[in-house]
Formats: sequence, structure tokens, C-alpha cells
Amino acid sequence: GTGAAPNSGSTTTSIANDVIVAMVMDMQTPSYGTGFTPSGNWDISGLTTELQSEYKTVTSTGSYNGIFVTGSGDIWDAAVAAYGSGNLASPTLAPARVMF
Repeated sequence: GTGAAPNSGSTTTSIANDVIVAMVMDMQTPSYGTGFTPSGNWDISGLTTELQSEYKTVTSTGSYNGIFVTGSGDIWDAAVAAYGSGNLASPTLAPARVMF
């Protein structure tokens, strides 16, 4: 996409307490969406691009999307996924090494 507000599109949860994980790849350093916890920020070697991720645990079923904010209009890619967490109240997500 393009513009100052990267949006992952939506994912629909079928279970309350799912974990929503969103990622964006952008040439700038976007800020995280409201209600999300930062879970990673990677500089991609050899490129002027950053990959950032965020997550949140939702309390009800429904449609959710990841939102990021950049300082100016830009070209970006974003994605979102919902993961079932059962009765997990506070997930711990560790950044992973991303290789391209």
C-alpha cells in the first residue's frame, strides 16, 4: 500500500482471547497502533527498509486489523494473523531473527 497509515487488512477471530499479530515493512520507522504491544523491530541488511511487529490479546471474537503510523506517505506492505491462545491471559512473544 501507500500513504501515512499502513493497515494490514483484517482477520476474524472465532475464539475470545486470541492473539492478534501484525507486521509492516516500511522505508521509515512507523509507530505502533493503539492498544498494541511492540514485539520486534528489524533493520533489513542492505535495504533502507524496516520490519516491525506488534501484538495484542483480544477479549472478544470479531474482526481486527494491525495499524501503524508513518511520518509521510510511503510504500509499505503489512500483514495480520490471529492465533488461538486458549486461556492464556498475557502472552509472551519474543522477536525472531528475520532473514531475507
